[in-house]
Amino acid sequence: MVRTSIIAAAFALAAPSAALVERPPEAYLTAPDAPVTILFADPTTVHEVCSAAAAIPDGFIAMACTRDDLRIQLMPDPCLFPDEFYASLQCHENAHLTRTGLPGWRH
Repeated sequence: MVRTSIIAAAFALAAPSAALVERPPEAYLTAPDAPVTILFADPTTVHEVCSAAAAIPDGFIAMACTRDDLRIQLMPDPCLFPDEFYASLQCHENAHLTRTGLPGWRH
């Protein structure tokens, strides 16, 4: 059985809030490293792909999802959240990656 977990929020919300995301049980907060491939995409793509994997109620948008069997997470582009430290850090590190037609940023 393929397990896909989805984070969804009311469509009317302008920005995601940590209060909308359920905190995992304590045992999962100190678990050993779990290698995973994270794919960053624009929020529209995230919603389209994630909502195709699960029934998303009308008026909600899928903000992220995980395919447990493939160890893949689809997340919104962290550069869209410049005021959030972790997202800003991830955006910075992503800029160091070489992409088609663009060498990795160096400083």
